[in-house]
Amino acid sequence: MDDNKNISETLKELKKQIVEQIESLKVDLEAVERLLKKHSVIKDAQLPIFSNISLALDKAVGPTKAIMQIFNGSPNKAWTPSELRDKLSEIKENGLLSTNAIDLLSVVHTVLGAHVKNGSIIKDSNKRIPTYRRKI
Repeated sequence: MDDNKNISETLKELKKQIVEQIESLKVDLEAVERLLKKHSVIKDAQLPIFSNISLALDKAVGPTKAIMQIFNGSPNKAWTPSELRDKLSEIKENGLLSTNAIDLLSVVHTVLGAHVKNGSIIKDSNKRIPTYRRKI
């Protein structure tokens, strides 16, 4: 019994250390990304790996952050709301989306509306189905 207790305590301590290391890595990645952007070493379009790593390291993100990560990962792509919903579904299936919403398409429309209004996302209504892309 004591051996099981020791193993359990050791595993809990290792888990705590791993979580602390992951949090440290997230901070380091965000700092590197800020420095690269600040000094214009590379353009935003060249940074999708940082966005994807940040998303992967987060235990779970909200729909707004997840959608913006999708746009940041493909800054020149024009997305339909259905494509964004499908991406959110994938993220949710992997346990990385923090939402209880059943209708992800309505969530997508709400987030897109807010970002179009504040100017960070551009809506192209010239097609039968509107598309959205990140403002570059």
